[in-house]
Amino acid sequence: MIVFKKYHLLNPSLKFFLQESKLNRIFIFTIFFLAILINSCSVTKNVTCNWKVENINVDGKYYEWQNKLINIEDYNVSIGFQNDEKYLYMCLVINEPLQIIQMFRGGFIIWFIPDDDTKTIGLKYPLGSYELNYRNEELELRKERMPKSDNTNRRGNLNVEKMIERLLEKETNFQIIDKSKYPLWLYPLENNQGIKPKISFQSIKLIYELQIPITNNSETDFKIPVSTGEKLKIKFETEEINQENFSRAKWEGSEGGFQRPAGLPPRKIAQSSFNREPLNFSVKLTLVKQK
Repeated sequence: MIVFKKYHLLNPSLKFFLQESKLNRIFIFTIFFLAILINSCSVTKNVTCNWKVENINVDGKYYEWQNKLINIEDYNVSIGFQNDEKYLYMCLVINEPLQIIQMFRGGFIIWFIPDDDTKTIGLKYPLGSYELNYRNEELELRKERMPKSDNTNRRGNLNVEKMIERLLEKETNFQIIDKSKYPLWLYPLENNQGIKPKISFQSIKLIYELQIPITNNSETDFKIPVSTGEKLKIKFETEEINQENFSRAKWEGSEGGFQRPAGLPPRKIAQSSFNREPLNFSVKLTLVKQK
């Protein structure tokens, strides 16, 4: 029996070099891919507060925030912060109508996250359509078509401004929640805790203004866990929409009080209604001290 030996034409040292080069390329590609993935999944911007010099009227208008807003380009929003010895002030401007509607459907949370994240606390406002048991505001508004203009949603020319106005009429309270989203307190928009959230919709933009007490404030019982000169992570979260509740609201809110027959599976939300990612991002904020 004749045995043929397999001979390698390449020099062993050259073969080793080529194999090592290939592994290096794979390693570099993997690191590059992971860096892109991490960057795309998390948008955290470092922001420094402005010291509040002039009076801020929390009225849902952003004229007094001119030149104090920065753009978060990935989400098509602008945001600004100011603080004094007692309060943190915020102005968030959202330009995407679908993201705005998602906020009112699912609810919107502003998280205040200190270095000791066990002290994390959230402010939920709007509470969302299912917390408030809306009777299908959107379907009612779809009957009120209007000519296409700059203030309409391209899908069906829905009057977005009118929808937001109706939803805001029902949003008369906000919640303070803990890290697990358990409600701690329910406050009216007008309260004695120095917490002032205000939302308005104008010129196809949603303006969310907020005044909230910080640790230095001795005049209120409630405070977020940060003082002047300290840092705080602030995360903005649009809550997910419960499809089963949404379907039930559609059937129970139909004309004539028609109820969905028992045994039928929940209706699916049309995917085309939510082709824009919900608004979720965070900033690392530094509060300033008075000079």
